[in-house]
Formats: sequence, C-alpha cells, structure tokens
Amino acid sequence: MISKDIRREHVVAVLRSIEPEDVPRRRRSTKFELIYEGRRYPPKYVVSLAAKEALGEELEPESYSGGKETNGFLISLGFAIERADGSVVTVASSAYAAGKREAKPARTTRRTKEQKALPQRRAGRRAAPKKPGHNPRCSECKNRIGDLLRAAFGVSGVVRREHKLKLPVRYSDYREVERRADLQAVYDALVQFRGHTDFVRSTTVRPCDFYVDPPGLIVELDEPQHFTKARAVALRAYADDVKLGFDRQAWIELSEALAKRDNDPPYRDEQRAWYDTVRDFAFPAGKTSRPTARLQMGEEAWCRRDPSNTDDVEWFKRQVLQDQVEGEPRSMSSLRVALVVPHKGPKVRGGVSYREKQLRKLCHAGEVDLVVHDEHFLSGGLSDAHRVARDYAASLGVPVLSGYRCSEGFVAAVYSNPSAAPGDSREHLYLKHTSARKLAYERKGYRGRSDPMFNPIRLGPHRLGVMICHDMFFGLVTAMLLERGASALVDLTGGNVVLKKWKTIAQARSIELGGAFLCTMALKPAKSGGGEAFVFNDGVEHEPERRYLRAGNAAGFAIYSLSSTAPTAKPLRLVQRFSKKTYSDILVALGSDAGDVNVVSRDGKVDIAGRGFVGHHRGWALFKRPKGMVGVLPMPLERIYDPSALYVEAPEPSAGIKHHIVVYYSETTPPDTNRPLAMARLRAIEHRIAACVMAGSMREVIKTNNYKFIQRLKAVDGVFGLNTANLGGTRVTGSNAIPGDMFRHYLALSPAVSGAAIVSGEPDE
Repeated sequence: MISKDIRREHVVAVLRSIEPEDVPRRRRSTKFELIYEGRRYPPKYVVSLAAKEALGEELEPESYSGGKETNGFLISLGFAIERADGSVVTVASSAYAAGKREAKPARTTRRTKEQKALPQRRAGRRAAPKKPGHNPRCSECKNRIGDLLRAAFGVSGVVRREHKLKLPVRYSDYREVERRADLQAVYDALVQFRGHTDFVRSTTVRPCDFYVDPPGLIVELDEPQHFTKARAVALRAYADDVKLGFDRQAWIELSEALAKRDNDPPYRDEQRAWYDTVRDFAFPAGKTSRPTARLQMGEEAWCRRDPSNTDDVEWFKRQVLQDQVEGEPRSMSSLRVALVVPHKGPKVRGGVSYREKQLRKLCHAGEVDLVVHDEHFLSGGLSDAHRVARDYAASLGVPVLSGYRCSEGFVAAVYSNPSAAPGDSREHLYLKHTSARKLAYERKGYRGRSDPMFNPIRLGPHRLGVMICHDMFFGLVTAMLLERGASALVDLTGGNVVLKKWKTIAQARSIELGGAFLCTMALKPAKSGGGEAFVFNDGVEHEPERRYLRAGNAAGFAIYSLSSTAPTAKPLRLVQRFSKKTYSDILVALGSDAGDVNVVSRDGKVDIAGRGFVGHHRGWALFKRPKGMVGVLPMPLERIYDPSALYVEAPEPSAGIKHHIVVYYSETTPPDTNRPLAMARLRAIEHRIAACVMAGSMREVIKTNNYKFIQRLKAVDGVFGLNTANLGGTRVTGSNAIPGDMFRHYLALSPAVSGAAIVSGEPDE
C-alpha cells in the first residue's frame, strides 16, 4: 500500500534528480509512463523513490501494486500518466476515482499497535502539509512589512495600505489589452477545473494589501487560504513570458502542497484564484509600472525584522522585492557563481545528489548570482529547452546555465534569467559542436560564424561565452566566442574525465582569454576518471570562496567569485616534468645545425634547413624522411596566444605532410616562460603537432602521446628527438570528435575561410 505521507513535492524532487536512462533495467515500465517536463519515467519506481524522500526508506515493489494503484496515486497528485500506445490514463479509470485515494477502512473499536504509536492522527487520514513556521495572521508582521516598504523606497515612495486600484475583474474588460487572450486562457482553465462558471461576482477586485507609488507596485500578502488547487491551476495557465514579481513555480508547489479548500460558497477557491490572477496581470495589462510582488505569510517572522537595520532592509529589497527598488542596484562587478558537481549513481538518493536544498537556500538568500550545472543535468525535446530552464531558474530565483540533453540527439547548454535587468540576456541556447549524436552544424538554420549561439551571455558587466565538454579542445569555437566579446568562458562537461588533461586545456584557454575559464562536471563513481569544478583566471587556478563538496569533489557545489575587471598579474606556476622517453625518428635542433631539421633565427627571420629538405609549401618547409613527409612551420611567438592563428596563417596543407612541427620564435626570452609553455601544451593537444618554442634562451619541444598526455622532450647535446606518432595535424584531432563529413563546417568558423558561411539548413524564421 502506498503511504499517504508521500506528497507531490516528494515526487517532484525525485523526478528532478533522476535521469530516465539511469533507471535499473528491472524497474523499467513496459505498460505505463509518467510524463514530466518532456521526460518519461516508470511510475512504480518513482513512487518507491518518493517514499524514501518522504519516509526515509524506499517502498518495496511487493508492498504495492502497479497499474491502477500507482497510476491513480500519481494522477491524484496532478501528474500525467500515459499508456504504451500513447493514450492518457484518466482518474476515472484508476482506483482513485472522484479524488479518493482508497476506500475508507471499516471502523473498529480497537486500535492497532501502529495506530497507538500515532495518537496525534487518525488511521486512514492523510498527513497535513507542513505548517508555516510563524503565525500567518500575525498583525504585527503586516505592520512591519509596511515599515520595511517605507524604508526600502525612502521618502520618494508613498506606501498605501488597503489601496483601491479599481482593477477591472472581468476579462472582457481587457478588450484593448494585449494580454486579454492570456487572461481568458486562465479563466477557461478555472472553469474547466470543477465546472463553476459564476465565480466572478464584482466589477473590481478588492483593495490590494499594499501599494507603493512611485514606482507603482502592488504588494500582496498571501495567507494560507490563497494556496489552493484552483490557484495552482490558474498559475499553470499563465503564459511563460508573463512578468511576475514572485516565484511562480514556488507558488504552484505551495498551492499543491497546502491544497487549502473553502467551499462556502462552492466556487470560493476559483474566485480567489481569479482575483489573484487579475492583480498579477496588473503590470502586463499596463495598470501598474512594476510586476506584482507576493509574500507568503507565515514563511518568515516579518515582525522580527528591523526597518532601521540596513542589513534587514537590503535583504528585504533583494530577496522579497527582487530588486524592484529604484536606485543603485547591487554591484555585479563580482559575480558569485555556484558550480554544481552532482554525484550520479544507484547508491545515492534518486540516482543523483548535489545538496539541492542547501543550494536553494543560498539562492533564495541572495548569496548566489548564477548557478551552473553539468552537461546532462536537464533533458527533453529541443523545443522545450527554454521552458524547462525557465521553470528551473524561477524555482531558484537566480539565473541558471545548465546542460540539456535533447531527445533529438543534440546536446545543448540553456540559460535562463528569471529577473533580467535592462541589457542583460534573458535566455540563451548553445549547441555542442563535438562528440555528440547530432552536432550543432546539423541543426536547421545553423548560421556558422554568424550564429547567435556564439554571442556571450550578458549578466551585468560580465560577458559569458558558453561551450560544452570537448568543444574546449577546438580552438575555432573559442575564437568565435572571443570574437563576439566574451570576457569569461564557461564549459559544461559530463564528467569522469582525466582531470589533469582537462585542466591543462582550461588553464591555457584562460591565458588566451586573459580572464576566467570555468568548468563544472558530474561524477559517476562506477566509471574511471573524475568529476570536479574548477576555475582558472589568466592561467592561475582559483580557490572557491565556499565549498559544499563532499569527499571526492562530488555531491555538492562550490561558489567562486569572479571579478569583471582585468585579472591582476600573478605568478603562474606550471609544473611539467620532462618525459623519460627518448626518440630518434626526427632530430630537431633549435638554434644549431646538429639535427635532421635545423631551425636558426637571425635578425628576426627564421631559416629552416636540414637533411632531406625538398622545398616549401604554404609556408611549410618540407623534409622527406623514411617514415613520411615532415612539415615545419615557423610562426612569431605572439601568435601562440591566438586560437585561430594556425587556421588563418597556414590552412591545412595538401603536400602530403604526415608529421607536423610548428616553431614559435622570438629574439627575446619571455619574462615568464611558464605562459608560452602552457600555450605550447595546448597547441600540441589541439592540433596534434610538435609545438616548439625558440625564444631567446628558451628552448621547448612539446608533443602528446596516444591519449593526448603531454610529453615535454629534453634536449640531448642540443638536439630534441621526436617520434612520428601523434603528429598528424589538425584534421586528425578533429576526426576524434568531429566526423570527417562535418569537419568542413567546423573549419568554416575560421575567418580565413572564404565567405565563412558553410551552413546546413535555412536560417530560422
């Protein structure tokens, strides 16, 4: 039997923490599916995990039945169930018809042992929702809210209590208003809820609790009777783009959890929900200049807040009024970013854990400016991505950037800001360019270099360029983001990577940018590799301000503070050991003629000569060697910091070159040799070349092994010995993560490509 203590919020918590593909094979459903936010789940398994949320332990499958019992239970909580043939399971076809969960047990004169252990509740009755932590009808709370409003808006704002705005109450009164159709949709939803059609009984709504003028702001104090199922129905019918001054998703969940009822008159719940809707639409309908703000009475002991205390007033403005107060906004020069590292596996609650409650608490307290999740945190259809992200961001009350696995095969990063300031990005969508079932180039309307997905996310003074996982290995993606003005880069990774290699890339990308590179990922303990969150700023790894990560850097999050100003110069400490391996396939001499390939710099020019030299091709010096043609390309050292340089200066050669060597040269030694060394490591991985640095007294040769691990070669008698493995050039790198038939689309991101617009479909409308 399913416990009556399981409520909707317990089920929602499970659905948000579990990936459908992570469901154990034996617990998958073949007849019915629970549909939530575009994803499908086995109903019986979900109920079992929801029991653990509510009661501390899972329900054994044998203790309750699937089909009618499970489906009826979930339908009674407002969830949709579909059969395998796509038909919808209705309440009438379940064991919970007419809203009843089960037949009432026969009355007995004796109480069972279990009943005696619960004297505070009758057997068979549903547990009451958790009550607010303070008296919701505290008159002093209402007085104190008025005082806080006066303190928040200063002398310019007049705070009126029980103010009559004379808002029209019938949607027919909004004929000339753009939102009339949206209001009618809410009205129709309330009519269909229980069939009541006569709940509009006046011409204007009653006075609002508070009205502040200027700026023209309604503040409503919602007591428990406002949180009804009818209110949830109304809120769900709101258009997605209706601007509100409160967390709509939180109000929906409260309405479904508390589920208050007032049947005198019978239509009272619909009436109250409709009048609340009219107040919410005052701003969209042009009746006020600010979105209506709502406060849940009983949630907070408002009477204990001090309107003369600056901290209390700032908290009230930021958390309650959502920065609707005129004046200087909170400085965003320092951006507080929570990088989330979920722990995914069958041994954690719901298959995934990341200290969600603690994260929500910090977000709601205004201590986080942006939440970033891993590559696969959300999922669903591509057309639903913005809606899913919007709902999740609204529930946190802060901007969210999350990985989104699309059912069509794309992998996306989707951003939503529930309260974007003027000039800030409200939404953003980026599609992965590498190592996915379907790549960005395949989306209809992909525009190559002109695609808006390369535009940075605007958040205050910050400009965040977004990429996903292996995209960080491909310089043209980075080049596009930098070209569009990104001041920081964010990479969403799936997890279980070789962290040393990932940090090598991230560190160098942050040097290219001259700013911050953020990366977050998940951890799947059953697989090799690791999951972590880290930040590099101009090559220097930063420590988080606060860590909420458990052992193994998982099941939690870390908060980093990023400055919008240019990073302060700091010493870059780079530890790169020399390889113990020695090779002799190609002997390279930097500054002498002792090798097979000899590179000498004179008067700012580079001479390349040696055994087997056969000529030049597109800037490459060619050498015929026993294991194939060797190409050597000289480039000024400053070009090592440009992610598109090799594509612009030397497009992919076509002279039969099998082994690629690039020499970055300068007459003087760099003041910090660690920086060009870090960049040489990146270029060797990114392009599958031997990256050589010959700058003043600095001599370095870097290449990789088969797993893209760095090999820093040591000179013997002034000569560096190379083998011919892993020097195949940029196209070899691309084929590992971008299919050959797609690689031309990737190359089209280079400014050197004529036209720069190889696209795979027509532009979006």
